[in-house]
Amino acid sequence: MPAQRQFSTRRLLPFALLGVLAALSGCATEWDSAVVFPASYSSTYEKLHDCKASAHPAAKYVVTWMSPEAKDAMDALAALPAGSTETIAWPENAVFVKVQYDDSACSEVQSFTAMKKLAAGAATDAGDWKWQHVGADGECLNCDNGTACSGCHTQPACNGLVCTKRN
Repeated sequence: MPAQRQFSTRRLLPFALLGVLAALSGCATEWDSAVVFPASYSSTYEKLHDCKASAHPAAKYVVTWMSPEAKDAMDALAALPAGSTETIAWPENAVFVKVQYDDSACSEVQSFTAMKKLAAGAATDAGDWKWQHVGADGECLNCDNGTACSGCHTQPACNGLVCTKRN
């Protein structure tokens, strides 16, 4: 009869400790499925500008990113002559993510605000955009800000409620 192999708890202890450390370090945190942009935004979206001071009410400093769906419309916006009153038609599913920081080096994410272009007529009171405030951990804090955001985005410097440009 073959000898049975006994497992020593000493052999399993390092693996158990690694599991505990991973859970405590935040590795187990999942991105809220209601959030309109992926956790991988910084590798799949285009950065529109580096860290800069912001007039946004939720942050002192920001870095803004846009989804690939917004690229052609952003190119069209960049091509408009100064002083143009032409409004850009932002495509459905275009997403802008404003990463918010408290420090001028933009070293630690405080939160995000995001806007996603919806189908025509889906949210006419908000310019057919879905607006969100998202925590640094990916938790959707306010998944539909609606007109709370679109009010500021109607200023003359904005185009189709988009107030950022490439720098």
